[in-house]
Amino acid sequence: MIAVPDENRSLLEALIGDGRPLLRLTGLLLILSGLFAFFLSATRHFLPHDVAHLGMTSEELCTINECRIVHFMIHDRVSFGGTLLGIGILYLWLVEFPLSQGQAWAWWLFVLSGVVGFGSFLLYLGYGYLDTWHGMATLALLPCFIWGLIRTHGIIERPAPPHPSPVPRGTPPGGEGGLRGRRPFLLSHRPASPSAGIPCTALADFSCW
Repeated sequence: MIAVPDENRSLLEALIGDGRPLLRLTGLLLILSGLFAFFLSATRHFLPHDVAHLGMTSEELCTINECRIVHFMIHDRVSFGGTLLGIGILYLWLVEFPLSQGQAWAWWLFVLSGVVGFGSFLLYLGYGYLDTWHGMATLALLPCFIWGLIRTHGIIERPAPPHPSPVPRGTPPGGEGGLRGRRPFLLSHRPASPSAGIPCTALADFSCW
């Protein structure tokens, strides 16, 4: 059955939907950020805040220690771009497949990734270098990511409550286990006399079945 769209929705509600478009947008922006980091590495360009913090351009820094510091910074930026690219692709896959099927583990993986990823930005408090471009991109992306998590929480499938298994008809109180325990007890107490054992045998068979 095709769901009839709500004509009273605003444009913003239609774009946000159930939250998956927001998480999909987050993944796409991470991919673009990773590609931009690749571009900076390929051209050996420093960002303005890099030059301000170092007090020199990449060409000037390259004259020190056989340009190894610049090479290390480029390698670090390529690693960062590759990480963003991989996370962005993972986000798109999670949105399109497991999260669309209402699988809860995919939603919790988004939560864990967001806590670690966005929380790691606060590490600058320890080493004292603030990447302003990275900071602005993080602040712009964080509301989109959080709102997407809030909206998609409603599409997660809830586990059905367990139903008690029906008791087979004719099963006496105590179930099969209670009957099994009764037979050896009664049979083990049969008297040695054949004439006196007939009623006990009948009692044992009746009790067990």
